[in-house]
Amino acid sequence: MFLVERHIKVFLVGAMLLMSTWITAQDIQVSGIVIEQESGDPLIGVNVTLKDAVGGTTTDLDGSYVLTVPSEAILVFSYIGYESQEIAVAGSSTIDIALLGEAEALEEIVVVGYGAPVKKRDLTGSITSIRSEDLQAVPVISADQALQGRAAGVFVQQNSGEPGATTSIRIRGTSSISAGNEPLYVIDGIPILTQTGDIASSASKGTAQNPLSTINPNDIESLEVLKDASAAAIYGARAANGVILITTKRGKAGKSKVEFNYYHAQQEVRKPYQLLNGEQYAQFVNEANFYAGNGRVYSNPAAFGEGTDWQDEVFRQAPISNYELSVNGGNEKAQYAISGGYYEQEGIIVGSNFR
Repeated sequence: MFLVERHIKVFLVGAMLLMSTWITAQDIQVSGIVIEQESGDPLIGVNVTLKDAVGGTTTDLDGSYVLTVPSEAILVFSYIGYESQEIAVAGSSTIDIALLGEAEALEEIVVVGYGAPVKKRDLTGSITSIRSEDLQAVPVISADQALQGRAAGVFVQQNSGEPGATTSIRIRGTSSISAGNEPLYVIDGIPILTQTGDIASSASKGTAQNPLSTINPNDIESLEVLKDASAAAIYGARAANGVILITTKRGKAGKSKVEFNYYHAQQEVRKPYQLLNGEQYAQFVNEANFYAGNGRVYSNPAAFGEGTDWQDEVFRQAPISNYELSVNGGNEKAQYAISGGYYEQEGIIVGSNFR
């Protein structure tokens, strides 16, 4: 009996060793190169992983990779902005692949400064993105006016009705009494602080410097508003009041493209007050004094006639004109973009204007 059990144990151990050797023999080394389908250039940092398994590698500077996998494994090639592909190894030792760019995926990716690129819907931080088409939908003199009503949780208020008046932007409300409450502006990667920190308080002193008022809205490619405290991980304490990221348009390779935009508009008081003329006013004063127990003030109200309508004297129909000219183009090595504009707004109050 003991001898039979010993033979069984020896048989099982031998079978396990043979099975281990057989399994090991199925692992093969796979290598290859990953390139871009359109240009043929090698792609650096492409993820090469095993489907439904742990393990993988990335491509090097030449787009090459080397990976030891089971012969029946399925390799998954994935890269940001490109369509993922699955290739069965099927015993092959060399697998070269060309990835096709995926334009729609690029629009869904958000690159943040405190982590890896993520899909916008998976981003925990609060970001509002405004496209250039939205900024140009309404004729305005600056991007801050176009921001009104387009970003939830962002309060934009013009400090006065004067043409060209500065605006106050509050992303997370008013957080300081003596210091500034304006957000941090980052234009093409360069942080820009306002001159006094608080545009609203400096407007009366003539020192207000709103960075958005110096940029033509047609020159803005995209505008993002960072609302959450996670923005502080990138810009520090300067982001305490939120961050407005602005990316301007760039030149594109191809034939030179010339664009000219022009619009003209007319402003007027929508609903002026109905005022009394001179005679009616004199009668009103006399009646008020009569009921108050006093004598008449004006002996002959008709002598005043129509009088002067000071509302008509102050208000006027005021034109707005805007001219914009831009030229862009270039080749694969160098691109250029040149733009200029002239804006003129007459105020509805005589003596006010902005150029």
